[in-house]
Amino acid sequence: MLDNPTTYAVLRAVLRDQLLPLLSLPNLKLERKRLYPRVFDLYVSLPIDLVDAYHAALIEHYGQDSLYSFDTDFDRIAGMKRREVEP
Repeated sequence: MLDNPTTYAVLRAVLRDQLLPLLSLPNLKLERKRLYPRVFDLYVSLPIDLVDAYHAALIEHYGQDSLYSFDTDFDRIAGMKRREVEP
């Protein structure tokens, strides 16, 4: 959503550079705030959306390396194993 070229036309790296300082404000309360540097690393370096980057960072945070998903974006993340539910 944030990087939709027809709506905002803002590069992902610019979004990261503008949002991370705001997210780092000490009085800003945000669940799992420490994940966001990794979220934006993934978001900027890979062609995945922000939600997928967040979930990948969360999975890494919990020491896991796999998830069940039909979303092939997770295949782009090194060390991440995407599994699909078998019928």
